[in-house]
Amino acid sequence: MSQPRSQASWPAGIAEVRLEPTDISRTELREEVKGWLLFVREESYPTSTPEDGLRQRRAFIEKWATASQEFRESYYSRAPVYDSALDYPASVLSQLARRPDKRFLLLGGGTHPFETAGAGYAPRCHVPELLDLPARTALYLNQADFHALSMTRRGTVVFADGPDYSWYVIDTPGLAIGQMAIVEFGSNGQVRDSILRRPWNIGLVVLFGEMGRRVADLAESSIGGPPRINEPLDMDRPILELLESTRQSNKFMDVGYGHPDLWLQIIEKSAPGYLELEAQGREVEFELNDLVQCDAWY
Repeated sequence: MSQPRSQASWPAGIAEVRLEPTDISRTELREEVKGWLLFVREESYPTSTPEDGLRQRRAFIEKWATASQEFRESYYSRAPVYDSALDYPASVLSQLARRPDKRFLLLGGGTHPFETAGAGYAPRCHVPELLDLPARTALYLNQADFHALSMTRRGTVVFADGPDYSWYVIDTPGLAIGQMAIVEFGSNGQVRDSILRRPWNIGLVVLFGEMGRRVADLAESSIGGPPRINEPLDMDRPILELLESTRQSNKFMDVGYGHPDLWLQIIEKSAPGYLELEAQGREVEFELNDLVQCDAWY
């Protein structure tokens, strides 16, 4: 008797549930997924609990992925082109909470390629092979998140909210040199483009990203600063020395910004207890939950 698949690792073990290898543009996606959307509309029924909704969405993915091509074409041939690749009926989305629009990712060791939404090389920086963030896993394929996922006429999975959005990626190599990658993923989960910025230069980058600016636009316009002020940092230095050396070398976006007394005030107010731990060589023990949001400092 076969053992049931782990709910946490779904769809591991379903060989037919595959990620689409091609990066498909937003316009092309609307045509590519129309048969799948019609299938969902015709097969869906109201669910009463989030668990029932999850089972229904996963069942749809399994059935579409494992069906014959003739079955999929029978929907594709009579389907209209929908407004978007995520044009699902309200009944299917009723038990699915919308993911908060927070596009920050932490990179870890990776688990399962179909449970992660990105891999590969970027033109201007290297992003490790697999992105492993529990919330991202849970809110995409594992949770059959129809706010993000769609399926092609070939039965493959696409991340239909991926194109044209910027993600802010923090990985171990980046932490070591004080750099954050701003990454644009394609519909196939692969890295399409990226740039590197020091964290304290991220403000304008986030603002312009929210206005729909692409990674290529950010790079060409030097939003978040030119390469000279986004060079790697020596993160082994004490934080006050790191900030002051950046000021003295004119590598803040505002020339000469800040002074040692200001750094001290900002750190003590926003990260209470950090400097004491750092002085004892125990800064890694600082709890990120202890960070305090402060008003802007001028």
